[in-house]
Amino acid sequence: MPLQPPPPALPVPFQPPPVLPVPLQPPPLLLPAPLPFQPPIDQPLLRAARQPFSHNWPVHNLGKMDIKCPKCGALHWMAEHISHSSDNSPTFGMCCFSGKIVLPKLDYPPQELDALLRNNIPQSKNFRNHIRQYNNALAMTSLGVTVDHAINNRPGPYVFKVQGRLTHQAGSLLPQIGVTPLYAQLYIFDPAEALNFRMQHPANSGLDRTTMSILQDMLHRSHSGVRLYKQAFEITRNMPMDQQCTIALRYERETDCRRYNVPSAASNEVAVILPGNGDEVYPNGRDVVLRRRAGERLETISELHPLYLPLYYVLLFPTGQLGWHPKIPFREAEEIDDDPPAAEKAPNEDHDEDAIEAPPSKKRKYITQTEYFRYRLHPREATNESQHLFLAEKLLQEFIVDCWAASEQN
Repeated sequence: MPLQPPPPALPVPFQPPPVLPVPLQPPPLLLPAPLPFQPPIDQPLLRAARQPFSHNWPVHNLGKMDIKCPKCGALHWMAEHISHSSDNSPTFGMCCFSGKIVLPKLDYPPQELDALLRNNIPQSKNFRNHIRQYNNALAMTSLGVTVDHAINNRPGPYVFKVQGRLTHQAGSLLPQIGVTPLYAQLYIFDPAEALNFRMQHPANSGLDRTTMSILQDMLHRSHSGVRLYKQAFEITRNMPMDQQCTIALRYERETDCRRYNVPSAASNEVAVILPGNGDEVYPNGRDVVLRRRAGERLETISELHPLYLPLYYVLLFPTGQLGWHPKIPFREAEEIDDDPPAAEKAPNEDHDEDAIEAPPSKKRKYITQTEYFRYRLHPREATNESQHLFLAEKLLQEFIVDCWAASEQN
């Protein structure tokens, strides 16, 4: 059968091209109309830090804080000198009352602590950023106060703020069986075991183990308070486990109070067992009282005791240098050869800062707690006295608040 030719192809109907959408055109650029002239904002409506600055304003410049007190070496601005002294021969009252307050110089910190306070390597920066946590982890006593943490939830520099009465508290010498040791209890444990306890505490999770080990070893070597607690443990070592007793930590009172002599660990007068069954109350604040085993019972340390500061601020007083106590002698005017006679001295004017808490006209024997703290919180040249107190950042803030609270409560 012959093949049939294919049917002829039908023409494809014409299809118009698709209509493409018109691309969107950006709106014409409209420049905002210039703002009308605004008069300067009324300055009293703004806080001082947000007020507009004008170069025509007079600038109050105190200059450098490099004028030394001729008596104690504290650094001042020239404007702080006593009103009756001159710029050529300035004298100062806020630091030492022109030589009437004489305290021993701050001990220089051990080399490893000084390096952590000054260096800019990551380890040192971590230490300074968490210096309060390191101090709390290594302290022998605890801080009894409510700290306002909410104030640091806003932008701005760190602020240490407390509410209510501030106290330092001492726990028992030995921990309860099965309870994790804390504070001074850790110093009678093996250092490696104590380090593990410290690093396992939730509050220390952001701290560096190597740094903690360095500081712990430093305090075992240099802090006199560690030796006191170890001696207290040794004199009770052979007692039955369940026997209760009270131990008092004391310091020598027969020596010059300004030298702050701390007895050696071999002295029988450092740690003594007080008579009784361990339940007695000792409210006079003469001693740091420790219960051998007291559960959660805490003993408050008096602000009048020279161990009040060094047992807690172990990174500010790493040698255990004693703090203020009521028997630090006040130097009378006649003891100072180069003081001008009292008749030649002009009375302090109301605007003089040295007029604050000026010594009374009658003779007195001892310096006040406020005078002690004022002396300590005046910086001096590094060749004259250690400056580590002023490198402690957040811990320095806590220390200043503590000083104020102790003076106010005393």
